[in-house]
Amino acid sequence: MPAFLALFLPATVPYALASFVSDNEVQHITAPMALLYISVVGGLGLLSHRSLKQRIDLKIRTEELAINLRRQKDIAEEASLAKSSFLAAASHDLRQPIHALSLFVGALRQIPMPLNAERLVEQIDASTNAMASLFSALLDISRLDAGVMTVHRRPFAINSVLERVCLGYAGEAAAKNLTLSYVRCNAIVNSDPTLIERIARNLVANAVRYTDSGRIVVGCRRRQGYIAMQVWDTGRGIPHDKRERVFLEYYQLGNPERDREKGLGLGLAIVRRLTDLLECKLALRSEPGRGSCFEVSIAQASSGVIPSEAPDDDLVSAPATGLVVVVDDEQAIRSGMSSLLTGWGHEVVVAGSADEAIQLLSSYTVRPDLLICDFRLRDSENGMEAIDLLRAEYNEDIPAMLITGDMAAGRLLDNKVRGVVLLYKPVPNGKLRAAITNLIATGIARPVPL
Repeated sequence: MPAFLALFLPATVPYALASFVSDNEVQHITAPMALLYISVVGGLGLLSHRSLKQRIDLKIRTEELAINLRRQKDIAEEASLAKSSFLAAASHDLRQPIHALSLFVGALRQIPMPLNAERLVEQIDASTNAMASLFSALLDISRLDAGVMTVHRRPFAINSVLERVCLGYAGEAAAKNLTLSYVRCNAIVNSDPTLIERIARNLVANAVRYTDSGRIVVGCRRRQGYIAMQVWDTGRGIPHDKRERVFLEYYQLGNPERDREKGLGLGLAIVRRLTDLLECKLALRSEPGRGSCFEVSIAQASSGVIPSEAPDDDLVSAPATGLVVVVDDEQAIRSGMSSLLTGWGHEVVVAGSADEAIQLLSSYTVRPDLLICDFRLRDSENGMEAIDLLRAEYNEDIPAMLITGDMAAGRLLDNKVRGVVLLYKPVPNGKLRAAITNLIATGIARPVPL
């Protein structure tokens, strides 16, 4: 505005004043017009100045607001990451008491008791399993958000994964009079088989839970360069405006009362995070009342050949018992393991460290049939070191199992190369018994279904 006035007023006001006092009739007539021109242009300049100033002020305030919003967003993201990192780091400690509780409940179920007491134990067991599922889901989401989950890509047959998933949910589908079918696919994909199986299990579980009648079909379609893993159902369907919301934590359609029997609302949230982690495209097609189709695009292996490895046989189901050594620094878990394994017919030696286990085993004339170790032990010792020490003591490759609540343990060892089975707490008693039976009967560390 000062520059405008410094230019405009000297160029116009002297002429208007001179015109008023001029003897020239024409100039005298134009004098009022010059004043009017000065007033109009000056007023427009003032209005333009005010408008420009308001726009500049608005832009400054908008930028300040954007900076504050970004700062608040960064603070919120840092807080969320800190929370997720804390939960991921505390995963081991949080899983320990739940795992111990599961062991004690399993041991308790083997004790003869009145019918009313058996019902109470079954209810305690059901509540323990529900709590374990909730903790596992929450901790998985925290690990994904904290970025501590590692992807181990390799070529594998998608058929073996999907067959195992469908077999696992066949009973639950049959209980609801649903037809669960799987269309075989001989494709070889390149991804993390463990995480792909988690995705498939969550999708099939979601389909079984929200399908009241009809059928569920699991299969794959070949696309250009990738395999589309699909789960179709004839369930309730998802309205178009809620298709994104179903992937949010705790969001469930048709469950306002938060009935745990209808799920926790975390399965699809985990699916979304896992597909993002694996860089797989996730798609959803659905019509209310007609069902849904979830599709995950997985990169196809370039060679189409699976590297040679130990056969992925079914777990041995024949009963096998023997001398089992349990090394864990938690007294509650040692007690629970001892009671549970003794009830299953095993002879058990429990210790807090490898040295203590060797000292206790000095009175035994036979070598152990199985070693079960926690990954984190006292004085910076870990379970793999304890297994190596016990194997070296007997100079034999004794079958071994690592059970841990540290979800990063898989990054620190290769369980195929080191010859151990790696299980994560809390371990369901059925899965634990199957793995123990398999190891004692065969002496081979084979993959255990998730």
